[in-house]
Amino acid sequence: MNGVHDMGGSHQVGAIAPEPDEPVFHERWEGVTFGVQVAGATAGYWTSDEYRFAIEQMPPAEYLSTSYFEHWLSAMEKIFIAKGLFTQEEYRRALDAARADRSPAAGEAEPVPPELLEAVGNVIAQGGLCSRDVPQAPRFHVGDAVQARRDAPSGHTRLARYVRGATGEIVMSHGAFVFPDTLAEGRGVERPQYVYAVRFVGTELWGRDAEPGTTFTIDLWESYLQSARGSTSSPTITNRG
Repeated sequence: MNGVHDMGGSHQVGAIAPEPDEPVFHERWEGVTFGVQVAGATAGYWTSDEYRFAIEQMPPAEYLSTSYFEHWLSAMEKIFIAKGLFTQEEYRRALDAARADRSPAAGEAEPVPPELLEAVGNVIAQGGLCSRDVPQAPRFHVGDAVQARRDAPSGHTRLARYVRGATGEIVMSHGAFVFPDTLAEGRGVERPQYVYAVRFVGTELWGRDAEPGTTFTIDLWESYLQSARGSTSSPTITNRG
């Protein structure tokens, strides 16, 4: 969807400043949030795409004024309540208790089933497997000139706004993977299709003010693309392998 979260390729959103010796988590609650998110995904409460879509629905001002893991908390709240695991009132009471340091001690919590702990560990180590076998042949091949579709979807998409309408070249085919746009709807519709690495020259994305010699490569699902044969805007890209 078109939203404030889609900031890739934008100007004046601040420089990236890596933190020296940055810890995995800055505060304990961030680690807990990470654990709950992975456990929820492992238990089948959401897919990664459904989870991303929940984050994208945050109000713009709230999204911009909150941290990375606060985005995660917002998504979990939305999905857990929507799926009936607890009510809004139950969530608020638990949140108030935690803020007042009246939440149950760690030793009083219900034990986590060993099989869930093992499954969560496997997901953290290996990630979720989203590759699929499909019967149809790929529409595009390495070296093909393609154009990213100029769409403005109302739901989730991995087609970044700043490449829409731009012409590039297929430089790699990754095989077939589940389609995030439909899987994000929470109905289990995988609709797997081929994913390609598409390379764009900088001037195609940012015009003549782009840094000279810049190229950018992004992975795009097949339905995001159309053939650019005959397109007058097709750039010349040297395939460096």
